[in-house]
Amino acid sequence: MDSSYKEYPGEPTYYEADSMPVASEPVEAGPAEELQRRLEADAARSHGQRARSLELLEYDVIRERLAEHVTFFPARSLALDMVPSYLAEEVAEMQRETTEGRAVLDEGGDIDLHTTVDISTSVVRASLGGVLTGQELLNVAEVLEVQRRARSGVMRVGSHAPTLREMAEGIPDLQELRRQIRTRIGNRGEVVDDATHNLRALRGQIRNAYERVTAALTDIIQTPSSDDVLQDNVISIRNDRLVVQVKTEMRSRVPGIVHDASNTGATLFIEPFATVEMGNDWRELALEEQREVLRVLRDLSTLVGETAPEVRRGNETTARLDFILARARYSYSFRGVTALPQRAADAEKRDSEHRLINARHPLLGRDATPITISIGPGWSVLVVTGPNTGGKTVAMKTVGLLTLMHQSGLQVPADEGSILPIYDGVFADVGDQQSIEQSVSTFSSHMRNVVEILEEATPNSLVLLDELGTSTDPEEGSALAKAILDRLASQGISTVATTHHRNVATFAEATAGMMNASVQLDPTTLSPTYHLTMGIPGRSYAMAVAARLGLPEELMENARSLMEPQHLRFEDWLNELQRDREQLQSRMVETEQTRAEIQRLRQQLREQVDYLVDHREDIVDSFRRQIVAQYEEARRKLRRVETALSWSTPQVTHGGTATAEEVARIKRELDEQ
Repeated sequence: MDSSYKEYPGEPTYYEADSMPVASEPVEAGPAEELQRRLEADAARSHGQRARSLELLEYDVIRERLAEHVTFFPARSLALDMVPSYLAEEVAEMQRETTEGRAVLDEGGDIDLHTTVDISTSVVRASLGGVLTGQELLNVAEVLEVQRRARSGVMRVGSHAPTLREMAEGIPDLQELRRQIRTRIGNRGEVVDDATHNLRALRGQIRNAYERVTAALTDIIQTPSSDDVLQDNVISIRNDRLVVQVKTEMRSRVPGIVHDASNTGATLFIEPFATVEMGNDWRELALEEQREVLRVLRDLSTLVGETAPEVRRGNETTARLDFILARARYSYSFRGVTALPQRAADAEKRDSEHRLINARHPLLGRDATPITISIGPGWSVLVVTGPNTGGKTVAMKTVGLLTLMHQSGLQVPADEGSILPIYDGVFADVGDQQSIEQSVSTFSSHMRNVVEILEEATPNSLVLLDELGTSTDPEEGSALAKAILDRLASQGISTVATTHHRNVATFAEATAGMMNASVQLDPTTLSPTYHLTMGIPGRSYAMAVAARLGLPEELMENARSLMEPQHLRFEDWLNELQRDREQLQSRMVETEQTRAEIQRLRQQLREQVDYLVDHREDIVDSFRRQIVAQYEEARRKLRRVETALSWSTPQVTHGGTATAEEVARIKRELDEQ
């Protein structure tokens, strides 16, 4: 049996006569069978949690967005069926493919692999001896052309994409098959006249025979008495025979064969005896043409069937290449980068670092606020607190979704230098999962998921817990949240948890293996900033919001007096910490501006030095020419002096005065030089 065969539920199973199962008494499962059942149940539960997490993190939307960047129709199913890998080697290979895909787009531009046809069924039928229609053969030729473009397009820039080049080399060269189809099948799927030596002549004979029959029928229609006999003066076709429309009561006036009647019975479609022989000639030629056309279709279908394995392999490889290019195209759409892998030393110590720099949620588009968020090294649990609608859940989902994208071979919307470990599972509990049908409360639903996550998660997993400890009594809820986070931290499981409970943030601040983070409101407008601040727990802003909304001052004062002193001290500490942080950020901005100015001046100086180095010979030559010119000018002036002195004689007193003046003038010019 073919190894690809799968037995599906409800499919009958057939046995050889000597291998029929024999009914027996139930046998109690032994330890091995019981262990196997438990392992299978655990695997199914783990798979269910992973699948549920994909849904909660909206991974399906990523698949759909990716599918929009597919151009080769068979690649669409690869995009829609994409799943993350939990093996480091596979993730590294997929990331290498996507990087090379971007190199192909950068170096050679996009490759046109557009087609909307699926030839898989046609190829299977041809391999089983079936005869394809002209349109099906045309579709095969179209796909073979796309395969050719995929191969040549990747090979053209293969030096930048060795993995994809090797993949493209596996696309078979089936252009002779494509040529055979295109020379015999027209653009509408028809077999062309030149498909065989006989077909053109045969079709010419058919046209002549048709014209003879129609001419004879036209003569009948145009006889003077036809108006009384015929229902309509047109030639029709019934049962592949050329006929005229005769009034039923006038049947005897047109001797011939009745091939059909109208629904009302008022009209008979009669082939006159006078044209039967001519009609027979026309039909015989038409049948011969059909046999010739069928012979062409059968021959081409046989060629497709004989090369079916190569056609399928080319199709699969082209789909794979377009799927990779779609990942590259999608990455371009959000300026994605390849996250750095976890360092080997950290992996061995199980002290991984998960760091996203200016990460953006891929489904929010331009509305996404970049966040920088990290888990580790040295700690594994990140507790995010802050006001409602402040962006806690979006930040957590950004971590989870970008992790899934990375492990699916996609680049991530973040800055260079981001680091993502390879997790063996991403387990999420997000949102209100109350089930009315099952009469399960929101808290019970959350706890059920958390219990399963705690059972399935390992130190190599990523756990995301939204609003941990809510939907129940605050005291008990926060106690449960602290216990759960303490368990996750003690096991070194990478975790991002959001919560409203202030004492959970306080617990995280004092517990090894945990770190606080917060989202803030704008202190002036009290609107969400969606920025994430690492290392600082969040504030609720309840008092500030109440005051801004107009709660009377006496009520505000009473509320403050009812607050625990410890809470007030904590708020004062957070306010002071926030002020210090704002001052630090301001200084950092000034430092960055100064650094940028120094960098600009350094670059300007470097450019000037580079110019001097690059043009030093020109500068020296120019300087040399100036010196030589000055030297020659000085020599000319000296010669003039010598000439003037040679004119100087005691007899020419007035000339002596002129000579002295000339010498003085030349001396001044030389001094000015």
